[in-house]
Amino acid sequence: MDELIIRFLSYKHYGIDAGDGQVIHFRCESILAIKQAQVQKTSIEDFARDGVVETDHTVIPSFHADVIVERAMSMMGSNFDGYRIKYNNCEHFSVWCITGEKNGKQDLIKEAWQRCLQVPLRTREKAMAALAFLSLFH
Repeated sequence: MDELIIRFLSYKHYGIDAGDGQVIHFRCESILAIKQAQVQKTSIEDFARDGVVETDHTVIPSFHADVIVERAMSMMGSNFDGYRIKYNNCEHFSVWCITGEKNGKQDLIKEAWQRCLQVPLRTREKAMAALAFLSLFH
């Protein structure tokens, strides 16, 4: 079991390797179909959709690999509390399966933004420029 990432330019899609050529992931087919988003099990080829599949080893597992896959399977067909682009997406689903917590790098950007609002305007402007620059690499 690994957390897999598919990259399309700057977009990343996360899923859990089910170990049988299948990937369990929280999929939203289109920004116009957010309400139809659901956890699905698909072939790794369908998951990849002409992108490059990578393995992410940055999340430290809280569970054994079998339990992680069981957690992912337990959400099959569900909307995982509703798809929200920044706060409940495919990355949050994968991290929840692995750690039990809904976290993602997007949360780190939100927290950094909230801290920026507490600093003087000139410093805030510099920090916002830095965050904008960093977001190009996510």
